[in-house]
Amino acid sequence: MSTNIWWLSFVDDSDPSKERAPHLGCCLVEAKGMLEAVKEAHRLEINPGGQVRGIEMPDSEEARAEVESLGMNRLISPKELHERGYLSEREKEEVRVH
Repeated sequence: MSTNIWWLSFVDDSDPSKERAPHLGCCLVEAKGMLEAVKEAHRLEINPGGQVRGIEMPDSEEARAEVESLGMNRLISPKELHERGYLSEREKEEVRVH
C-alpha cells in the first residue's frame, strides 16, 4: 500500500444537547490508511480531539493544488476554512469569526 494524503476533519461531540457538533478544524497528513492518518495527526500534535472523519485525497491536479494551498501537517482552523470557502452555508453560520 502506498502512502497517500488524507484530509481529516474533527468535530466536538461532547455536548449531546447540540443538534450539530461544532467543527474543530481539519488537517492534511500523509499515511497509508485512515488509522495511520489519525495516529500521524496525534503524533504531530494537530489532532484537536473529538470525533474524526477522513477521506483520502484523489490523485488529481486539483487536489494537489488544494494540498499545496492549504499546507500539510498543520491544524487548519474553522475560521481559515470559512475564509477559504471550504464550509457549507450551514457550517459558515456556526463559525464564530472574531
